[in-house]
Amino acid sequence: YKHDPGDPADGVTILVPQAALNQLEPERLGWLVPGMLEEKVLALLKTLPKAWRQQLVPLPQVARDILPLLRFGEGALPVAVARALQARTGLAIPAEAFE
Repeated sequence: YKHDPGDPADGVTILVPQAALNQLEPERLGWLVPGMLEEKVLALLKTLPKAWRQQLVPLPQVARDILPLLRFGEGALPVAVARALQARTGLAIPAEAFE
């Protein structure tokens, strides 16, 4: 991991031997860097279509509110966020709505 916005190496890098590629679970990769979960959730919320986004303002507060409802590492992150949003707000937003 390197935190240096603007640098091409900024972000998370995972090195996987070619023989192990088929063992990776894409759903688990979305949960990497636990300390950035709030930022990831907020980023997902910002990708929602305007009609849903407007019902979730302020987005940063909604992101903080649903964090305790997420079970870290269980399933795909967009699916977990959609479930947490429904539990917290009653809005049934499909996981496919996140870009």
